[in-house]
Amino acid sequence: MKNPALLILLPLCLAACGGEATSRCNPETCLARCRMLDYLGGECSGDACQCHGLAGPDADADADADADAGPEDRGAEDAVPDGWLCPPPDPLEADYFEFSWLEVPGSMYCDAGSFRDEVYVHDMFTPREIDVYRVYVADADKADEVPFLEGPDGVYGTADDPPNPAFQERTLTLDRTIHLAGGPNPNAATNSEMYIDDSGLYLLGGSGWYPGIFGDDVLHFGFDGSYLGKVVDSDVAGAIDGCCLGYDPAHEVWYMLSMSRGVYSSSGGAWMLEFSYPDMAGDHGDGLEVAVGPEGQTFVYVSDMTSNYIGQWSRSDNPCTAALETEWNEWNRFSYKELGGSRAKLVEGMGLGALGHFWVTTGDGDGALTDAVIYELGGGRIGEYLPPLL
Repeated sequence: MKNPALLILLPLCLAACGGEATSRCNPETCLARCRMLDYLGGECSGDACQCHGLAGPDADADADADADAGPEDRGAEDAVPDGWLCPPPDPLEADYFEFSWLEVPGSMYCDAGSFRDEVYVHDMFTPREIDVYRVYVADADKADEVPFLEGPDGVYGTADDPPNPAFQERTLTLDRTIHLAGGPNPNAATNSEMYIDDSGLYLLGGSGWYPGIFGDDVLHFGFDGSYLGKVVDSDVAGAIDGCCLGYDPAHEVWYMLSMSRGVYSSSGGAWMLEFSYPDMAGDHGDGLEVAVGPEGQTFVYVSDMTSNYIGQWSRSDNPCTAALETEWNEWNRFSYKELGGSRAKLVEGMGLGALGHFWVTTGDGDGALTDAVIYELGGGRIGEYLPPLL
């Protein structure tokens, strides 16, 4: 059964996200907005986006988005509730959470990928070895239950937070090491974040070695480590300081992040600059993943090396703004609180997959920690946009 309070908040959320004048009401965007708000459908009706078919026995009325109510018109009584799809631009509370972290003594892990229930990590000094960890939880349906409950100070992630009895403890077990054989060299870690799917592993590389000039090609390896060829042949050697890799399978487009915060795309040939994102208090760009939204929107998620922010970018119109966006724009900038307070963990590449969460590696020497760490981020507001649990 739906929460009755939620039924009251949904129309307010629609108003907060902004109704559409006749010149702006796009049927596909309207449907996407309504489905994000847990309605079964939606369509343009005159100058408004009308949602219908809210599931549950208490849902007996459609919600009609006010055509004149943009974010700038929203009063305090109409504020979007915490945890909804239109967060304030600089939230004070966590928009997503850190669920687990695994310290790996003696390692210098940089770059990560995730597929199904596994996390793939790359060691700084062994560019042709990929360690594969298997993720286990007793009840994956409760994967978004946070480790702690909010303490007396009202801030998640501090020492006074009580444990959450519903939290599902994670177990990460080193399952195997893949030895890459043949073909060009993959880049050394910190410049060779991975993408993994049913067909194998994809890494940035092609020329150079560490230290040296890194390649901007995408190399394909099988799960047995055999070289299968290039899927991106950029015909340049180190022209872009690429560090991170993502893929949009719905549109067959590769994305690469440079350390100078440029996001590039390729369908197999030369990389083209799509957009650059601003400094997120993190020294340089060091994390990128791509996810396809419920209505086919391409979302590119980016992070800086020393930042507790993840920026969400898309070329689609953002339902939470009054303007109609047709080019790349930042939908949200999500923030989180680290477990137990700040541990100064770095972002040295991130992968999206197991449990529907981001898996991040730290390298080493990052402040309070002396060994590499693999840690898990997700849930909360950012989880509303991510694929279902994998």
